Parts: sequence; C-alpha cells; structure tokens
Amino acid sequence: MNLGTKLGLKRGLAAAVGLVFALSGCATVRADFDAEVEFLHYRTFAWMHGEIPLSKLKKKHAAARSLTDKRVRRAVSQGLAMRGLLETNKQDADLLVTYHTEIEERVDVTLVPYGSPRRWHGHDAIVRYYKEGSLVVDLIDPRMNQLVWRGWDEGAFYGRQPTTDEVNRAVSRILQQYPPGHE
Repeated sequence: MNLGTKLGLKRGLAAAVGLVFALSGCATVRADFDAEVEFLHYRTFAWMHGEIPLSKLKKKHAAARSLTDKRVRRAVSQGLAMRGLLETNKQDADLLVTYHTEIEERVDVTLVPYGSPRRWHGHDAIVRYYKEGSLVVDLIDPRMNQLVWRGWDEGAFYGRQPTTDEVNRAVSRILQQYPPGHE
C-alpha cells in the first residue's frame, strides 16, 4: 500500500468517525410528574411570569435572550393549546407554566487509529468544542403550589442562540410527553 492510499484511508476513517459524532448529538427527552395528579382535569394555563423585559436581562446577549423567550413562549403556548388547554389569566389558570434554558460548553475527544490492520502507527485525536443547550418546561398547580409535571430536552439546540425551528422541535418533543399516559 503506498503512502497516498494510507493517507486516504486515514482521512476517510477520520471523516467517518467525525460524521458519527456529529450525528450522535441526539437530544434526550424526558418527563417526570406527580403520579397522584389527574392531568385530564386541567383545562387552562397561564405563564407564571410575564415576558422578560429587555431592561431586566443582563446587557450581554439581552436581545438574543428576548428572542429566545418569545420563541419558547409561543411554541409552548401553541403546544399546550394543541393538547386542549386554553390560555387564560394567571388568577383563573389551572396550571402555571415556566421554563428555563441552560447552555453548557462541551468537549468531545475521539481517538482515531491509523496505520494498517497488521500494524497500527498511532492515533489522531479529533477534538470538538461546542455549546449544547437544554430546555426545561415546568407545569405548576397553583392551588397546591407544587410542580406537577416537568419535561426536558437535553441537547435541544447547539450554540448560544437557538433558532425558531430548534425551539419548536424541542418543545414539540417535550410536550409529546404531556399529559402522562395519553398514548
């Protein structure tokens, strides 16, 4: 095997491993809930807090957070409406809704062997730095003043600013878990 073929195999293997890791950044979607609650009795919801005004956000990235807030609120409100809940004022709501996002910096290191099957020459390291965002949606029963349902999507989006499509997909995946046992 000549040097050109060896380099081609090495690059091909590295590209394949990189593709596998890029595609494996799948989201983990889960929900937890109070098993003693009868979720079908809930008919209305309201947001626990009003929209976050720009003046209350930290100056750095304030506009981006405001966009994310609007995107999440719109997607959650539409998703709950599709499940038969009506949005109302806070005083009349059966459920109060809140959410939070979290961005974490991640590092993936992959060692890729190179050489021939009979004699490996060493490893190349593929290092990937990225930001991964999670979205958590909470439903609170105001009469009991307790969290009754929580859904979350780890790996919902990548980068600092989630797009409308990323938010819509994450919220859709989360709310597929609501109400519990609805299948």
